[in-house]
Amino acid sequence: MNGGDVPLVGREAELDRLRELLAGGEAGRGVLAWIEGEAGIGKSRLLAEAVAEAGARGFWHSAGSAEELERSRPFGPLLDAFSIGPDSPDQRGRDIAHLVAGHPARDAGVAYSDAVADVGHRVIELLLNLLEGISSDRPVVLTLEDVHWADPSTLRTIRSLSRRLAYVPVVVLATVRPLPRRPELERLISATDDVHVLLRPLDSDAVASLTERIVAAPPANLNNNGTSSLHGGGGEIRNIATQDVCPANVADHVALPYGPVIYALVIDALTHPGPADPARIDTSKVCSQTTMHYVEPGELATYELFAYGAAFGVTRSFPQTMGEPPLKCYVYAAATCRP
Repeated sequence: MNGGDVPLVGREAELDRLRELLAGGEAGRGVLAWIEGEAGIGKSRLLAEAVAEAGARGFWHSAGSAEELERSRPFGPLLDAFSIGPDSPDQRGRDIAHLVAGHPARDAGVAYSDAVADVGHRVIELLLNLLEGISSDRPVVLTLEDVHWADPSTLRTIRSLSRRLAYVPVVVLATVRPLPRRPELERLISATDDVHVLLRPLDSDAVASLTERIVAAPPANLNNNGTSSLHGGGGEIRNIATQDVCPANVADHVALPYGPVIYALVIDALTHPGPADPARIDTSKVCSQTTMHYVEPGELATYELFAYGAAFGVTRSFPQTMGEPPLKCYVYAAATCRP
C-alpha cells in the first residue's frame, strides 16, 4: 500500500502545526521545521499531507531525499530537489553542476563576493540565490527527507538557508530519525530548532481507527476462504489464498516459504504491473508441483526437520493452555477501555 493510500490518523495536532507554518510562509515568514520520528512512524505520510495542503495554497514544491549510501555525494538531496545537472535549463543550475563536478562556472557574469572563496560556499550561495529567485514568484515548500543520512555540504546549506528564512516565503520541512544522529547534524538541529515536530507512537484509539479504515469490518471482510480483505490500496494490494490458485493446496506455515503457489504468485507480481493475479498462473503446472523451483530434496528435508524440531521444542518448553484466552476489550475499534 502506498503512503498516500494510508489514512492519516492521530496526527491532527502535528498537521495543524504544519498548516500554521504554511500560512506563515504565504505571508513571507519562512521557517525550517524538523519532523522527527522513528522509521515507519509516519513522517513521510504527514509530509505528504502537508505538501497537498501547500499545493492547494499555491506553493511551488521541491523535494529531495538523502540516501545512506550517498553520503559522499556533495549536496545530493538539494541537487535532486532542484533537478540540477549539466543539462539544467537554468544557467544557475548548470553553474552549480559544474562547480560540484570540480569545474569553474561557465557564466562569466556570475559575481561572487570576495569573502566567498571556496567552492562549497560558492555552491551554497548559488543554491540559495536559486531558491530565492523561485520564491520571488510564489511561496515555496522544500521537503528534505531522511536528513540523518545527509552529507556535510547539505547540512551546511540548510544552516545557511535557515538564517535567511525570516525574509523569504520558503517553508523547509526536514524529516529525521532520533538515531543515527551524527555530531554535525546534532549541532545543526540545536542551532536551528525553532520548530520541532516530534512524532510519537499512535495511541490505542488511533491504532484501532487506522486498522478499521484499512481492514474491512466484519462480516463483509471475509472472502469465501475466510480470510480478511483490505480497503483501498489503489489496486496495489490483493488478498490471495493459496487455495484460490490450487484448491487442493494444504501448505502449512512451514511449507509456505518453499511452496510452488507462493513462488508462482511472487514471480507473477514481480514480472507484471500491480499485484499478482491468480488468472495468470499456469495451474496445470503449479498445482502438480510439490515445491518451488530450485529446492533440493535433501535441503528440504533438513529445513523441515529443523522447523518442526524448533516448533516441538517451543511447545514443550512453555506453559500450555487448552484454549485461546478472550481478546482484551481495547483491541476492538469501538472499545471504550484502555490497555
